[in-house]
Amino acid sequence: MVVNRKTLEQVFDGSLGPIAVQEARGAAKRIGRELISDALGEVFGRSSSSQIDKFLADINQSGVARTNKFEVKLNPPASMNQLVAQSLVLRCESVSMPGLNLSTATDSNIYGPTRDVVEGVTYADEITMSFILDRGFTIRKFFTEWMELAYDTESWNLKYYEEYASGTADIYQLDDNHSPAYGVKLWECYPKNFGPIEYSSGSSNEIARMSVNFNFRHWTDISKHGDKQPTETALPNLVKSIAGAVVGAATNKIISKLKL
Repeated sequence: MVVNRKTLEQVFDGSLGPIAVQEARGAAKRIGRELISDALGEVFGRSSSSQIDKFLADINQSGVARTNKFEVKLNPPASMNQLVAQSLVLRCESVSMPGLNLSTATDSNIYGPTRDVVEGVTYADEITMSFILDRGFTIRKFFTEWMELAYDTESWNLKYYEEYASGTADIYQLDDNHSPAYGVKLWECYPKNFGPIEYSSGSSNEIARMSVNFNFRHWTDISKHGDKQPTETALPNLVKSIAGAVVGAATNKIISKLKL
């Protein structure tokens, strides 16, 4: 059916039958899609529709990462209560996945435009986690005890770094099946501070929460290094490479003798 001004007037006047109305609507939708496609082609080029199709296909295949699908596992120093640490998996309400930053300095000792050169690497060494508190405030006591590993509560003397910063933390991005899709491990992790808890007599059903800021030295990709630091996995890999080279050289020597 041809859609023109007269046809549209008939649709609105009700002079067309139900079948004709449906045909007119279908034709109008087709024309609308063609107009949108032509408009996109004029603005972004004629390949825009194919690019949109590729984008939709990629989204359907790879999906999207959702910020409400995450999991946090704290591994405090061995002297801490490990059962409380395990319960924090379900109590963690929010967390920040740490970033990575290359520290740069301007190289001005050149002729012409300057350039920035890398002089170090930092790992955004502080993140925040929010926890839902229990009635007995066991979680607050837990983080207080962890922070007290850094100093003597009577003399205020500071303790060794390894005593309070030997913990780690695992942060996972989960997929739609709640399985880990990506994860990072924070090394030399410890709570730096936690915020106050606000109370109000006007709130009748509010949940008490506490926000904890953690310090750490660096993080690693769990899928790449697992529970080992890069320095721990480098030596075995080097040994494997050397062993492979030795075996390869011996094999080539034997093959060369067989050829003779």
